[in-house]
Amino acid sequence: MASRWITAIAVPHLVRAVTAAGVDARHLDLRDLPVDARYEDHLPLERVIALWEQALAVTGRRDLPLLAATRTTVDERSLLGFVVGNQPRLGDGVDRLDRYFPTVSDSYRWTVAGGEPGHGELVFRCEPCGPVERAGWQAYLEFEAVDLVGVGRRLAGAAASPRALTFVHAAPPALAATFSRALGLPVTFGADATTIVYPAAVRELAVPTARPSLATLVEERLDRMLVDLAAGTDVATRARARVGALLRRGQPTVAALAAELHLSRRSLERALAAAGTRGAALFEEERRRLALAWLPHHTVDEVAARLGYADGRAFARAFKRWTGQAPGRLRLTAAAR
Repeated sequence: MASRWITAIAVPHLVRAVTAAGVDARHLDLRDLPVDARYEDHLPLERVIALWEQALAVTGRRDLPLLAATRTTVDERSLLGFVVGNQPRLGDGVDRLDRYFPTVSDSYRWTVAGGEPGHGELVFRCEPCGPVERAGWQAYLEFEAVDLVGVGRRLAGAAASPRALTFVHAAPPALAATFSRALGLPVTFGADATTIVYPAAVRELAVPTARPSLATLVEERLDRMLVDLAAGTDVATRARARVGALLRRGQPTVAALAAELHLSRRSLERALAAAGTRGAALFEEERRRLALAWLPHHTVDEVAARLGYADGRAFARAFKRWTGQAPGRLRLTAAAR
């Protein structure tokens, strides 16, 4: 995970939320973080996850992601946020988010599908979902999803409200109810995917405060960042970004992964071997993450079916190989907490 990164401006939102929760932010380990974070600064993904886990512990608030999202500010150093917020229509902002999200992180991304005339829904999907077995990453994804909902409403009003919000990772019913009340929409945990679902009509909503001419200047900067990132992106990183979608489509094969990357299977495996992994191992990694996220609140058979196993026994064998314990034991441990 050492090579995986996320933009450094992921941290100031969290610091503000901890302060708003009545806790001195000096309780957080901020010693190696940039004082004046820039969008172009990268932090190791593991560092951000650990910081969120520390924040959850010192505040004792599992709803901290909601607080973090309500404490966001209009910060023009967030280059992508500035570009999205200064498009004349919300749909133009959606397209910019889809195009430039790789400048946020190399470890996950929000993609956009649907919303065209004749399509009933516009769906934001987080894929790959990242290390969702980690509480810090679960909280970060919750913050980002709630923040995206809030951005749409701030730009185009209540008409920009989604129909539903879902998360891959499981959570207690009380937390789902808290999120639903705060956002005024159905929120589901332990779903098949992390998504934000909108009616297609939101694409046509006007953004009254937009300044498109300024956004164009910042887009040029983001385009340069995309070129630089693409030049430094290895095959293993690109492959990890696609395994989630292939699992969801029922195509968890190395051949399908090679086709997605426009490589021969042999070329793909050679590149992955140089990075110390294999195609099959990437699918195993994603299945393991999803299993750990779902098992606390779903039966073994339900998780097996979601992950494409023939039955619960086949899944149990794989799970014991990954973790050294039976999936049923993890469920019992989680229930006892």
